[in-house]
Amino acid sequence: MANKKYVSLFKVAIQDCLAYRSSYIFNILAKFVSLITIFYIWKALFSGRNMLNGYTWPQMKTYLFVTFIVNALISW
Repeated sequence: MANKKYVSLFKVAIQDCLAYRSSYIFNILAKFVSLITIFYIWKALFSGRNMLNGYTWPQMKTYLFVTFIVNALISW
């Protein structure tokens, strides 16, 4: 009985995703453009420096990618 509820919910979610797929695709592209923009801003700030406020460039790259992934998972 409970299985039918989950199957129905799954079908509705798929239909919703298909109905708004262009919005979904643009949302994903916008997130990647945002990530790339922030990445290059931080790269420019780190140019010629080993550390910035106690962070190294590899640490900042890791931070940027982890926050991107967490934000993407939370927002979807």
